[in-house]
Amino acid sequence: MKKKSSIVLIFLIIIVSFIFVTIHKSQNNYFDNSTLTNEEIILMYEKAQEIYLWFAETVPNEKLDYKNSIEDGVYLIKDERFSTLKELKEYMSEIFAEEIIEKIEEKRFDTNLIFEMDGNLYMREYVTPKDMYCGKERIENIEYINGNTIVITVLAEVLNEDMGTIEKEEEHEFILNYDNGKWKFSKFYCIGFSL
Repeated sequence: MKKKSSIVLIFLIIIVSFIFVTIHKSQNNYFDNSTLTNEEIILMYEKAQEIYLWFAETVPNEKLDYKNSIEDGVYLIKDERFSTLKELKEYMSEIFAEEIIEKIEEKRFDTNLIFEMDGNLYMREYVTPKDMYCGKERIENIEYINGNTIVITVLAEVLNEDMGTIEKEEEHEFILNYDNGKWKFSKFYCIGFSL
């Protein structure tokens, strides 16, 4: 009887441990695994591009509360992912290496284009135009260099002067590194923007 009880107890511990690990993984960064599928890599690239465009171009209109402007051209940022500068930086630190975040801070936070006041995030109106000769882009290749580095090769169209035809395609490389249990971009930018 004691042997049966011990076996049942061990079985229950295994099940509970499995449930705990599953819940813990789902609550943490989706990209914590040491290996990623191509679909996960593409998803991470798109996630990085979405937030980086905030700083390379401008904060999307749907994220701005135009009714709550504290002065002309300064608007409240409304995003369920973060409401303070600290939370925004924490979100970015899940995606980008420290050097990339420092560059963004220098260009956008230190110049008060995006700032915090009274526990809220605000944006001082700005728009950085995209290079008019930069056309569509597509992911051409995803390559594991080793267990800790992934290179994403993206091809971007370069349009001719009348912007009607494609003159050539330019190759861009973006690098993901696995460090301290996280995949983060150590090389990233938005094609066609100067940031």
